[in-house]
Amino acid sequence: MKRLYKVLALALLLAAGCGKNETESPAVPEPVKIAGYWALAAEDSGAGMLPKAVGELLEFGGDGTYTVLKATTSYSFENGVLDALASDFKPSGQRYSCTFTGDVYDIESLGSALTATRISSVGYTFETGNGRRIRLEKVRYFKDEAPDVNEDSAFRINGSLIYEGNDLVGLVTNVENGHGIPGVMVSDGYNCTVTDGNGVYQLKSTPGRSRIVYYCTPAEYQISLESNSSSIPRFYTPLVFSNDLPFCRNDFLLTPLEGGKEEKWTFVGVGDPQCGSTSDATRYENETLADMSEFLSGYDNVYCMTLGDIIFDSNNVWNRMHNNMGAFRVNGNTVPFFQVIGNHDHDATNNNDSYMAVQRYMDLFGPVDYSYDRGDIHVIAMDNVMLTKTTVTTHSNNYTWNYDRGFTDEQIEWLRQELSYVQDKENKSVFFCCHIPLSIMTANNYDKIYSLLADFKEVHFMVGHTHFHRNIIYPQKGKGGLPYYEHIHGAACGAWWSVNSESGKNSNITTTGGYSGYTVYEIEGASVVDRVLKGTKRPATAQLRVYDSEYLFPGTRPFIWNSLTNTGGSSGILCPGNEILKDCWIAEVFDDDNVNWTLELWQGDKKIGNFIRMAEGASSNMAICSYFFNQCHHNTSSYSKTGGTHLWYLKAPGYVPLETRDWEVRATFVHPGSNRVHTYTADAITTDYRDFDL
Repeated sequence: MKRLYKVLALALLLAAGCGKNETESPAVPEPVKIAGYWALAAEDSGAGMLPKAVGELLEFGGDGTYTVLKATTSYSFENGVLDALASDFKPSGQRYSCTFTGDVYDIESLGSALTATRISSVGYTFETGNGRRIRLEKVRYFKDEAPDVNEDSAFRINGSLIYEGNDLVGLVTNVENGHGIPGVMVSDGYNCTVTDGNGVYQLKSTPGRSRIVYYCTPAEYQISLESNSSSIPRFYTPLVFSNDLPFCRNDFLLTPLEGGKEEKWTFVGVGDPQCGSTSDATRYENETLADMSEFLSGYDNVYCMTLGDIIFDSNNVWNRMHNNMGAFRVNGNTVPFFQVIGNHDHDATNNNDSYMAVQRYMDLFGPVDYSYDRGDIHVIAMDNVMLTKTTVTTHSNNYTWNYDRGFTDEQIEWLRQELSYVQDKENKSVFFCCHIPLSIMTANNYDKIYSLLADFKEVHFMVGHTHFHRNIIYPQKGKGGLPYYEHIHGAACGAWWSVNSESGKNSNITTTGGYSGYTVYEIEGASVVDRVLKGTKRPATAQLRVYDSEYLFPGTRPFIWNSLTNTGGSSGILCPGNEILKDCWIAEVFDDDNVNWTLELWQGDKKIGNFIRMAEGASSNMAICSYFFNQCHHNTSSYSKTGGTHLWYLKAPGYVPLETRDWEVRATFVHPGSNRVHTYTADAITTDYRDFDL
């Protein structure tokens, strides 16, 4: 139904010119005649909230009246504010009061309730008294016909011509000065583009596929959040296409960082919360997130990222997990908390529909393939779970996905386009974040990932999935000369939020013995200069344990370090040791690698010898196997891992570790990005399960 409103807009009072008598009365401005077609383009509830889609289409006649031609969403003018100004009306930076009587709007330059800001040649924005912001932009082109406004029929945004066929369009604006921001990458998840000199982006959607549009936050701008009270980033908006317009317009507002690009900042990698129930989510909140909040209070410019498996095929806890991370604070402040999608985050309840499998995740967190910049680091997140078919599970969804790891050709093309817009790669580094480790694999397009990232100074793969920590050094090198480095983050849930069935305490270790927790990376410029694996509710100095190879942990079955035939559980699960581990000091270093660490045994002020690092897969950890099978009474092969066990040994002829006094194992880590040196120590043999529980 058409509605008529009368608009009376009074122009600005003329400024006094040079040479005029100060007592001369200013000329009374003539009412502005607004003509043409305008769209109520956006509403902003403050603090950089994202705009809504086009709401109403208005036709203004030259007599001061207008007609509502279309109303896709209801909208009531905020306190009578009508943001409708013709291009010949120049309100930039001026103050206005607005009164509303019946159907007459009076916009006068006499009050200070509203701030009008010009954002383009045909668009304006008003801030209302309660912090809300609305905008109106002139429309010059519609589907099927071009309205007669005595101008060309082309559609322009902020002066930029929108080319036929480009149906995803919009303006990226600096919220402080109202200027469009050039060079911002924008994508629908399939194709990428960048904003032009006017801050305008345009691209063609992928029919039947495009459902979201988003941007890569430049290093000089804040990460936009859902609200002032949420730590969840909101750099995207769902797409709403209309049959009445040939384009879908979505604008974005960015706020500059105080002080500009951050030269120093902190990245926090969190592996696999994997919460399958509200009780799991409560533990994640009260244990992991509470520990992070306290520990990170000593770090500056913190950004967090979950590396997949937020849930455990349990759609019923999605909202709880979203709220948990949305409420995360450091020193009382919101901290951007990004996400990566994992295999258990793909919804298997949609009848083998892989496209819809990511919809629940996207509704809460946005795109699955995206990027953002912090400092001189380009952060990329991608979905590397290649779904095959669903299968029955005991988790609350009743179904889970079978999968392979890798990237589709479509994803590789997205990444190629995305990286083509990254400038000065040789002086930047990249964090490539996904769920399943790459582990020097070449199948399923992994080899293309390695080559596409080769132009960066440093390459770091940030992954999860395995439920144990591991660092892998690649043969490939970045432009800065350092090898590619893969950081596998042990699960925040450890061995799936296990409970010690005999002690009644909560387990606090991963499947191979490292502490449940998260890893903190310090970045300066384009280099990772330091990192620490932080165990939940453990001191940051707790990085290793020491065992006596001849000590047998208590339980119904013995687990012997030098035996190849150990078994656990009622089904006799094989837990092989290694014959070399007889009469040895054994050290377990939770976050080591085979290049940057050394281990020494000292007695008093005398060095006894150097430990040798065992190859991956050379042995299970007998202490951990005994804990999970004898103490916790688990009964699956998940608790008999031989990979990621971080075992070092030192032959000890003449020594009985448990009877030796005044000794110390020193584990020294030299960080490859800065040569910073950390030495962690242990001076006691682990002989019971207390260190495995909270």
